[in-house]
Amino acid sequence: MGDKDQRKELDSMLSSLGVAPVAGKLPINFPKGFQNPKMADRKAELEKKRIKLQIMREEKERRRKEKELKDVEEAAGRSGAMGDKDQRKELDSMLSSLGVAPVA
Repeated sequence: MGDKDQRKELDSMLSSLGVAPVAGKLPINFPKGFQNPKMADRKAELEKKRIKLQIMREEKERRRKEKELKDVEEAAGRSGAMGDKDQRKELDSMLSSLGVAPVA
């Protein structure tokens, strides 16, 4: 039974009792502790969106930290490679000064 049918039925019952029919839509008052079903659906939808957004933020932060760690490792690798060459040159010069053939 739709809203219009219910309203017509209510209006006919009220007129039979000598009360003027109700004009317009009747408000629905939910008892305390109960929510409007549409509002509950909306709240659940907003909560899902909040959770999804939080997960996206955590993923973004995780990727940022991984990238930062990777950049630090690459920078350390580059400076370490340079250090190896410098050390090798220094070792070769020390060996040469002692009359030993260079390593490389």
